[in-house]
Amino acid sequence: MVLEPIGKPVAPLSSATDADVPKNARKDFDRGLDEAAKAKWGDAMSAFEKATAADKKFATAWLSLGMLRFMRGDTAGARQALAQAITADDQFAAAYIELAQVEAGSGDWAKTVQYSAKATALDPDSFPLAYYLNAMGNVRLLNGDAADKSAIAGLRVDQDHEYPDIAYIQGLLLMSKGDSVGARQQFENYLAIAPQGVNAVNAKQQLADLPSAK
Repeated sequence: MVLEPIGKPVAPLSSATDADVPKNARKDFDRGLDEAAKAKWGDAMSAFEKATAADKKFATAWLSLGMLRFMRGDTAGARQALAQAITADDQFAAAYIELAQVEAGSGDWAKTVQYSAKATALDPDSFPLAYYLNAMGNVRLLNGDAADKSAIAGLRVDQDHEYPDIAYIQGLLLMSKGDSVGARQQFENYLAIAPQGVNAVNAKQQLADLPSAK
């Protein structure tokens, strides 16, 4: 089976710790968001670092810093910042999802599954990306039943089709079970939503390899 990862980050969401953030830390965080919106990544990172230095429990600032570090190729720094976000707020689902993305990028599928499962346990209805990562990790670990469960849940949650690759994964899983009809439907669904998607070539090849529909 061929499976290509996607790297779409989850948007920063508010943590329960944000209500107690001091004004100076909030000001630096807002400045970081402004700089990031202008693609001034270095300035944004400096602002987020200043915000986290001012308040070690500012989980959303740690999350944003981790995302920027990962985007700029600093995997170790991203892990450190995201771990700090979780230390500040261990109920912060978005931080677990971003940490799962970091581990997926590093090929640590056991940790990808671990962190994405934590995110879906905390919030089962808001983050289709967590289900995508969990399904992908379980596919890599050859845990077909667990991958199938996550893919089904991901398709349910992803009402806006932000992560069409979930359908691609489900197609692979159904194909492995010998369900050619179901697999064909999922590959076709994927291509209808993402004709130029990262797995589009793979999906077309899988369709070509399936028995013809009767």
